[in-house]
Amino acid sequence: MYSSKLEILIRHNLISLPITDVGEPSLPVLVTILNNLSYYGYALSQQSYDQLAKCPDLAMISWWGGVEGVLAKITGDDKKMADFVVYKNFPKEVLEMSEAEYWGKQILMYWGFPNQYFTQPEAPRPELNEKLTFKVLHLAQTNSLERIFTDLLYLPNRWTDQQSADLVYLLPEFGEKVETEKMQFKENLIYLLIYCLAQNQPIEVTSATDVLRLAAGLSEGDISLRVNSKFRKFKRSERRFLLQLLNKAKNLLEDINRRKNTWKKLFYVLHPGDYAEQYPHVATAYNQLYQDLKIPTFNSKLEQLLLAKDKGVLELLKTRPGEFLRRLRHCVDLFGLEAVNAFVEIIPKLKLIQLLKLQGYWETINYRLYRAIAPKGNWTKLQVITIEAVQPLDEQIIKKILEAIALEIKTRISPIVPSVKLYPQTDLIKLQ
Repeated sequence: MYSSKLEILIRHNLISLPITDVGEPSLPVLVTILNNLSYYGYALSQQSYDQLAKCPDLAMISWWGGVEGVLAKITGDDKKMADFVVYKNFPKEVLEMSEAEYWGKQILMYWGFPNQYFTQPEAPRPELNEKLTFKVLHLAQTNSLERIFTDLLYLPNRWTDQQSADLVYLLPEFGEKVETEKMQFKENLIYLLIYCLAQNQPIEVTSATDVLRLAAGLSEGDISLRVNSKFRKFKRSERRFLLQLLNKAKNLLEDINRRKNTWKKLFYVLHPGDYAEQYPHVATAYNQLYQDLKIPTFNSKLEQLLLAKDKGVLELLKTRPGEFLRRLRHCVDLFGLEAVNAFVEIIPKLKLIQLLKLQGYWETINYRLYRAIAPKGNWTKLQVITIEAVQPLDEQIIKKILEAIALEIKTRISPIVPSVKLYPQTDLIKLQ
């Protein structure tokens, strides 16, 4: 499905306009272009209109020559569907036919008789009184295409055919900005990786499990890894590509430990022993897997360090911000302000919803008497648990955590919503 930059922008309600202040614009040309835009169901925003109104006639005409074809394609006007309409006075024309007449015409058309044998002259219709709504085209910025690419890339659901085509078109320009670990929908990730492999286009994969999914996808297996997949025989170039990705992947041994049998099947077809010098990390993991050696995991290291009250656990936790978030209270109890300082460093890596939940937790940590738990989000089975009295935390520690969270939230929100004024009555609104 062919895409172009202009088409991608218009489908996202953006438009690029000629930038020139030379010459005097002609009102008839400007009005004609605006009228033509309305024919396709589009209108310009105030900013877009102001920019177009500065352009001389030749620049506007040249610009419209490129835009019109794209609008016709997007709206389907280029298909000329009106030329293929048989009943031009529908529905009145059809309702007046007998059932025998209607089906007789349908059978004759199916046999190949020309449509014009059954078409009546088009009768005038009363004007429509419905209010028309137009899609507003806003002025595109220099980074608009990059933002569109990023938004599509990290969608949490399956790409449509059109979205896939747009990404493929923009990939050569913005491929270096792809962060595969942020892609939530794994089917999209595997589609992208298979395309890049076919195009010999380099792309980084930091998760060994994602490489395992890629191998399953190349073998037309289950990329969710819920069902055991049979890996096909890969070409030498494919084997080297997969081994190269695995050699750079983080937590290779830990990922292997989760699905030992599946990894054995993959290594059987990859032959990592043949490339031990080129990919030493994979060769080491391969040997440990088949020698059934105990593979140290992140959690086992974490528990050992916490049990020993070793401050090195803070550096380990900083590699996984989500885990640090869950273990923060325990670390504060063990290491106090040092744990807070380490956690502040990884706050920018947390999601906004995580920060908001964490803020609510630490605002009430010293004053909560009860804890409410809704099993799997089912509020009809709400459980209220009494919290045992514990030594309250130092208020200075709580203050430092809350200040760091508030600063990060403000940094993210301010460019979008500079200021907010709430009515006092909003305090009365309670959400489940």
